Amino acid sequence: MAFSGNCATVEIALAEVLWTKQRYDSYQFYHVFKEDELKALITMTPSLRLVHLAYEHANWWAIAEKADSFS
Repeated sequence: MAFSGNCATVEIALAEVLWTKQRYDSYQFYHVFKEDELKALITMTPSLRLVHLAYEHANWWAIAEKADSFS
């Protein structure tokens, strides 16, 4: 299944969570990926190389490396 999302889909899927810690605020964003969506996003980004992709505890996660700009 290829990623077929658009900006509106991504904006709807993102949930902004404000965390207040000590004297500063930080924002954390979440997106619930569908099967193969994370892989598609990484592989369609020329500056990234997918190292590992896994599904664990109802979450997709990946390890990606910055691709060599001369390859």
